[in-house]
Amino acid sequence: MATRGTARRAGSVVISQVCHYATTAAACGFAALLVVILKSEPIKELVTGVIQTALGLGA
Repeated sequence: MATRGTARRAGSVVISQVCHYATTAAACGFAALLVVILKSEPIKELVTGVIQTALGLGA
């Protein structure tokens, strides 16, 4: 039979794992959204322009 302290520690571990999983899921969702945004043509042109200007290739 588990004591109260053991049950609380086990509950704390479960809450910690759930928090970790939720954070990971949110990060994956954000990464997917970022990929969609970065693949858009206006963003590609903007990034290409910034890189060309930084390398002295732009007008």
